[in-house]
Amino acid sequence: MSKELVGALKALEQKGISREIIVDAIEAALINAYKKTTIKQVMYALI
Repeated sequence: MSKELVGALKALEQKGISREIIVDAIEAALINAYKKTTIKQVMYALI
């Protein structure tokens, strides 16, 4: 993980938010973004 992400996780943990909850939320967001990506977008990104 990047230093910035680790720092943000630590800051949120200090505010009482579990690291596991944050990581799960990020994972879910990435999965949803991946599902919304069309093959046309992927091909365009490769060009």
